[in-house]
Amino acid sequence: MRRRPGRATDFPADGAGTVGTPGTFRLSPKISGSEIAGWTYSFDWGAHTVTVPAGAHGEADVSYTPTESGWYDINAWATTEDGFQLTDGYYDFTVN
Repeated sequence: MRRRPGRATDFPADGAGTVGTPGTFRLSPKISGSEIAGWTYSFDWGAHTVTVPAGAHGEADVSYTPTESGWYDINAWATTEDGFQLTDGYYDFTVN
């Protein structure tokens, strides 16, 4: 199993979120957060990626509103201040 880059209280991994309800996903680094410059993420396995800057502790919050019920995932990876892309991870969840 690949490591999970973050968590979502609105869409728990062992529960289900609701269609049309926005959720916030927290992306958290596994290394010192001060080394993280940004996060790139996708809710469709890389077809449409978005990059956001990391906060002071290397974390980023991203929002997503599912439009249909089913299985979803967020695939994300961090980039360091030196430009190194870290190993990606994913978080999967269900929407009713």
